[in-house]
Amino acid sequence: MRTQERYKDYFKDHYGATFSKADFKQADFLFSQFKFINKVVNLDSYKNKEVLEVGSALGAFAQILMDFGIKNYHGIEVDKDAVNFANKNLGNYFENLALEEIGGKNSYDLIFALEVLEHLNDPSKGIKIIYKLLKKGGIFIGTSPYPFQKNVLGDPTHRYCLHPKNWEKLFAENRFSKIKTYPMSFFPFIWRINKKLNIRIPFYIPMKYFISTTLIIGEK
Repeated sequence: MRTQERYKDYFKDHYGATFSKADFKQADFLFSQFKFINKVVNLDSYKNKEVLEVGSALGAFAQILMDFGIKNYHGIEVDKDAVNFANKNLGNYFENLALEEIGGKNSYDLIFALEVLEHLNDPSKGIKIIYKLLKKGGIFIGTSPYPFQKNVLGDPTHRYCLHPKNWEKLFAENRFSKIKTYPMSFFPFIWRINKKLNIRIPFYIPMKYFISTTLIIGEK
């Protein structure tokens, strides 16, 4: 079964997406992650560079990047309905592709993959593809849920919820250098009140509803 077939109706069934402007509210949750990423990696220097987002979902993070000034954006996503929605609302920047299907070599200066690695059939192979797609000196920025049981079982499509040290090993084995990981946890639902209240908590929290994920940054 192709990845696209396996993820048919994923955002509709798992997240209750309505494919309306209300779905862009997710950008308020991602805002704090973007702010912290921008502290760690100077994203100003990438505004005119080639940027790929793997797992672009409904386009909420793409909207943040575009508002920030990223000009050469390309998104790939396996849920076809999500791709159609993002293209309709943000422009034709998105393709219905799996990471394993994208072509090219040394094509991108910066690659994002937020909450994607844990879904891959073979994360080592996926990391190898990402390495190939990056230009020399290019940066990968991704997140993946900390391996609490709630994160392993919370999504039936999660295959590899790994410890940060496991991710570091996989990236090192696939020739990445300067690999760093950072804990990121967030209070549940508070971002719905005000995105500025969604402050990053710098450790992992096993409690129900708290979101705990690992930020992974690697340089080619």
